[in-house]
Amino acid sequence: MSPDPTPHAPSRASRLGLAAFVVTVALGAAGREAFEPRLPEGLLVEVVGDVPRPGVHLVGEATVASAVAAAGGEGGTSALIGGARVAVARDVAVGPARDPLLLGHRIDVNVQGADVLEGLPGVGPSTAGAILDRRLRSGPFRDVDELSRVRGVGPATLAAVRPLVTVGDVPPREPAGPLDVNTASEADLVGLPGIGPVTAAAIVADRAERGPFAEVSDLDRVRGIGPVTIAAIEGAVVAGAAP
Repeated sequence: MSPDPTPHAPSRASRLGLAAFVVTVALGAAGREAFEPRLPEGLLVEVVGDVPRPGVHLVGEATVASAVAAAGGEGGTSALIGGARVAVARDVAVGPARDPLLLGHRIDVNVQGADVLEGLPGVGPSTAGAILDRRLRSGPFRDVDELSRVRGVGPATLAAVRPLVTVGDVPPREPAGPLDVNTASEADLVGLPGIGPVTAAAIVADRAERGPFAEVSDLDRVRGIGPVTIAAIEGAVVAGAAP
């Protein structure tokens, strides 16, 4: 028997299913924009003091009056600086926010104290203290990558905090020549390829106990330093005359 050349018409169930699919796709395309979440626009401002609703408020206009009104108060007309903190008492004063992260602003690691630094991912009390200690001993950070020289800040932590921090208006560090392993401090040694805080401390302790290094290759006498590390730092360090 020869096959029927006339194609079979789709069943009623198939037609209904196809229609439902087409309607679903059409509604989805038409309604996608309506269902997509939209972030509110405006400026986040922290309002504290003598207002009915102290806290962080989203204001549409960058004025002190708008911020105070958002907190249920009255007064103020001056323009706001982004991320400001408005304190309302007898007078209205504008200052820096206590918690920059809460307002979506980068934290200046050269300015903020331990309480703010601890809000960064991967930074607890000990690491925040180490950041402050290095800042005190070595001066301001000139690049966010310099945080890697702080004890407790590894690659994962640095990657997590990079979009959340800044070094402010500090100019970049001038390019320096090779580092002298006989005079460099622990802070300077940290950050060399393969040299972390522990190894840097070991270098300083070794040269204090056994004298200066005659050559860069003599660093292999330090625990934790082998041929691979020496090859990595060769060219970046020298063994100068003893101080």
